[in-house]
Amino acid sequence: MMIRRRVRYVTTLLAVVGLVGLGSDAVGQATSLTGLLQQTWHRYLAASRSGDEAELRAAMSTFRFVTMKNDLAKSGLSLTPDRIKRIAEFAPDISRCQLASVLSSGPTAALLYVRDSDTIDSTGRPLVDYYFMKFVEEAGVWKTDGYQRVNALKFKPDGTLAGFDPKHIQPTYEIDGRILPPPSLLPATR
Repeated sequence: MMIRRRVRYVTTLLAVVGLVGLGSDAVGQATSLTGLLQQTWHRYLAASRSGDEAELRAAMSTFRFVTMKNDLAKSGLSLTPDRIKRIAEFAPDISRCQLASVLSSGPTAALLYVRDSDTIDSTGRPLVDYYFMKFVEEAGVWKTDGYQRVNALKFKPDGTLAGFDPKHIQPTYEIDGRILPPPSLLPATR
């Protein structure tokens, strides 16, 4: 059972995991990719807040956009400006998080953010929230492919930081260099 409570701990993660010991060119490339992906995320949020379907389509991967429209159609709904605006309401606020990792493989990349959770587990152990944001490059443009929140223990039993376990990521969010083909678009109903 999760107990809602504000937990305040200092998170001591590296700004970019995996860059320690790499040459300055690799660090520079990762830093520029990080900035590009952050801009892509903010473009996605701005498109969501606008309520404009064309703007959202331009900021989202084709796979995720068509999948979202199909999920709505299966429920007898369509993508309205109000529904588009609600996307931004549920998106993580990365300004309240620390960047933990940047991953990339070909035209797929991810930003992993972490912040102390507002919850603890049933034994009082602190939790953290990880936000895994996937991006894909389509026709030379980076687009948001979605995000996933993972709530996990902050510390291992020995007291060291637990870190992120990638086994919690859904298969469609894997950073494997493959862009998923979009499904066929279903007709909207209302």
